[in-house]
Amino acid sequence: MCIDLELSRVFIKKKNMKKIPIIKTCIVLILMTSCNSLTRNKVITLTENEKIFCDTLQIDSSIIHEIRRFNTNLIEPFHYSLSKTIENGKESEVDPIFLKGIVFKEQHSKSYDIVFNLKNELKRKGYTIILLENNFNIGHQQDVIGV
Repeated sequence: MCIDLELSRVFIKKKNMKKIPIIKTCIVLILMTSCNSLTRNKVITLTENEKIFCDTLQIDSSIIHEIRRFNTNLIEPFHYSLSKTIENGKESEVDPIFLKGIVFKEQHSKSYDIVFNLKNELKRKGYTIILLENNFNIGHQQDVIGV
């Protein structure tokens, strides 16, 4: 009787041990497939204004897609002015010069990262990205980045 009881315990332990690797494998597979869905590229669509900029200025639309990976702020045609006025607390450019390119704003804490993250990819495509206006977060003003 004692021998039968011991054999049944060993048999039960072995049976449960076979289930453990199967359970671990299932958990690993579930984690791998769920993490894969997090790393998929999200689809980025151009706004009507961005399409017009690309067509009018003859800019590769993939540039906008690259920028949108890091920034969701308004993208405008590249403009710059040597003179600015401030009325009612709002800054505006005097006689802006429009050039072939685009500009967008970003928080000072992120602007350097965007420039450094995009510079190699844009350079391969024949574009240059620069920190056009560094506001050093003075008065919570955003920096201006140009392509």
